[in-house]
Amino acid sequence: MKNPIIVRSVVMGVCAFIMLGCAPQMDAVWKKEGYSSEWPSKVAIVAVSKSMEVRQRLENSIAEELTKQYPTIEVVKGVTLFPPNSGREGWSLLNISSVIEKEKVGSVLTAAVVNSYVTEDTSTSYYVPQYYGMGRHLITTYDMVYGFDYTRQDVNYVLESSLFDLREGNGKETLVWKVEDKVINPSSVASGSDTYAKNLVKYMAKNLYPPNN
Repeated sequence: MKNPIIVRSVVMGVCAFIMLGCAPQMDAVWKKEGYSSEWPSKVAIVAVSKSMEVRQRLENSIAEELTKQYPTIEVVKGVTLFPPNSGREGWSLLNISSVIEKEKVGSVLTAAVVNSYVTEDTSTSYYVPQYYGMGRHLITTYDMVYGFDYTRQDVNYVLESSLFDLREGNGKETLVWKVEDKVINPSSVASGSDTYAKNLVKYMAKNLYPPNN
């Protein structure tokens, strides 16, 4: 049976999310000092959101990228561990602790959208003619160029992931890695999830758990 202190640190991390409601790069990265390990044989991916679509999309995307990069690990998804009908009791400290212990996972990777904001880019719009020839005919088209009077708005979604390694044991803090990144103007929940998952797993493969080739 896992040390209750170990499981509790995972639970507290998941509950914190609930309360908040090229070379891969991340906007912010924290790693536990001295931490070095490999993926365990079984990992739980838990996305925290009031939206079931967001939960499913994030977990599916991250699980897919993880199994591509690390084919030998077994991935269990949070929607299986904590289904939509779980209610408040399902997300209680006691139940989360019980489920994690029962599944015998080595690590828990969480994900959540923790913020969103709009940025503006002001420039001037004007048209520059472009000429294209087709036989003896000349066709004129116009391409837009931005200057200083045009305002473009970008929607930024900030996502955060935390990795808990339950193998740390002996009363040690199991939160070993935390990252924050943003997705700009996703066309859908699916595309935003895919973009984040690909960048997340590539970054992990490069900086945290290099695959065994």
